[in-house]
Amino acid sequence: MDPALQKSLTLGVLPPAIFTGIVLLLAWWWRRMPESAEARAALLPPSTMNTRGERLWLSPLVFAVAYLPVHHFLLGGFKFSLVAAADWMPYVALLAGVLGALATLARMPVAIRWIWRALICAAIAGAIASGKIRNGWPMVEAIPTLAAFVLHTLAAWWLFERVTDRTRGPSGPIVLMIYATGVSQILALAFYSLRLAQMPTAMAAVAGAAMVVALIRPRFTLALGGVHVILLVSNAALLQGVLFPGDAILPRVLPWILLACPLLAASADLLPLKGWKLVVVRSVLAIIPVAVAIGLAAALRPADEY
Repeated sequence: MDPALQKSLTLGVLPPAIFTGIVLLLAWWWRRMPESAEARAALLPPSTMNTRGERLWLSPLVFAVAYLPVHHFLLGGFKFSLVAAADWMPYVALLAGVLGALATLARMPVAIRWIWRALICAAIAGAIASGKIRNGWPMVEAIPTLAAFVLHTLAAWWLFERVTDRTRGPSGPIVLMIYATGVSQILALAFYSLRLAQMPTAMAAVAGAAMVVALIRPRFTLALGGVHVILLVSNAALLQGVLFPGDAILPRVLPWILLACPLLAASADLLPLKGWKLVVVRSVLAIIPVAVAIGLAAALRPADEY
């Protein structure tokens, strides 16, 4: 492996994963699962009632903070003159972290919540595409593309929360890790951008750390706000690949294949399974569309690019 690439991957994975794992493990160490199966069942699914006193607000803040050093050291650092699309990413992460933390503290009515989320997604899309729009991107192309980003992100958001808001333990972190890993591989293979791939790679790292914490402390959950940062950072990176594809392969199709990841993961609840069997089946279902998307990108990539 190229030493520069190896260094980039190491800095983009290990520090955010270690930081996230330590902070979340310390925060959840005192939270043990009750001894009896009946008491454990009473804790599921997580809700605003049975999660009182749990530090749900911490996960989104930790995910956002973990992303910032990756961006600083590998992706050009913080800029106040926001010219390139990537310049917006630290602010996307911070915004998502704050919104995720607030979501754990106060729940809006459903309609207002999703209108607000649609506006947030539209604002992120407009910010990332602002440079391309200033350079003359026709509105007849811009509007459908940005609308598709908003629709894709909202759909993924709803589907991921069908998993995280209903489960404790590793289910939520695993599915988010699989999705972020898929986005990173698509950006590298199909959109030819290792730089963009670092963004969701960092998100896969923090989700992986959360998964480890969940295995140690099965009471751990990403309910009520844990999806925000990982999804918005990953999808914002994916949007940049779509906006500036170069010779990208299937730029408009692959993101929709990836959307099947949370769809299949959420559909696992329809199966008559519980416990670790449900976790395994959910993970396998989530991997299938990600593997298909990565396989397509790899198979259609020109041989001389390997």
